[in-house]
Amino acid sequence: MLHAPGWIDLYTLLEQDRSPSPELVHLCKSGRTEATHETMLHWYAIEGEPHIVQRLIDLGFDIDEPDAGGTSPIHSAATLERWDMIRVLRDAGAKISGVNSCGESYRAALARVEPDVPEDLRADLYALEDLLLPEGPEGVRVSALHLTRAGIPDDAPGERLDLGTWQAYAERDPDLGRDEDDPEDTYTVMTGEGTEEVECAGFFNFCDDGIWSPTPYVSVIVPSLRGRRCAYRIAQHFGARILWDFECQDPG
Repeated sequence: MLHAPGWIDLYTLLEQDRSPSPELVHLCKSGRTEATHETMLHWYAIEGEPHIVQRLIDLGFDIDEPDAGGTSPIHSAATLERWDMIRVLRDAGAKISGVNSCGESYRAALARVEPDVPEDLRADLYALEDLLLPEGPEGVRVSALHLTRAGIPDDAPGERLDLGTWQAYAERDPDLGRDEDDPEDTYTVMTGEGTEEVECAGFFNFCDDGIWSPTPYVSVIVPSLRGRRCAYRIAQHFGARILWDFECQDPG
């Protein structure tokens, strides 16, 4: 059974604008789905209606309580682009920082669909200056970040982000060379036909057949602060935006 006991009963009462008993509210607050331990607020932040989610918040449901993987209700809503639900949760004071056990965050979920994020929620997106924070924008280690022009108009300022422009940029910037003190900074070129190394300085991956295919992107693998500073310059040069990955966290 997907719903926990009492959830459908409570939702029906709220739809009918009726007051539930304290016992039913308590049952639903303590209930979890069997598979992922989602709360009722998780479930209906995806499947329900905004006014019902607001009623649940008014009844005292914890807006930041994570599921078994450390994902909050607002993060769940962001993965399905439920902007209406995000507004309700934001207005109620939901936290927008932190990562789940898979290294995913609410703000990173917005970044994946940045062109579609409504204007009133765009302040939740990562800023380019977040690259310069020593601890990273979420206070946890950055495992990878990706620079892409996906969703950016062709006539927007900045160079086209493809293998040719990237290689030319890397060759003329000696500061992009490998740092012997930080061997984690590495680079290769990935294409649909396999992986090859190119003769240019740098520790970045260029991917033209990756998970954001067919739009090319440059990827920094396990970046150091130095790597993020370089990525800051590159993002400015190409007019690119940043997609973040973070190390997996223990939700407990």
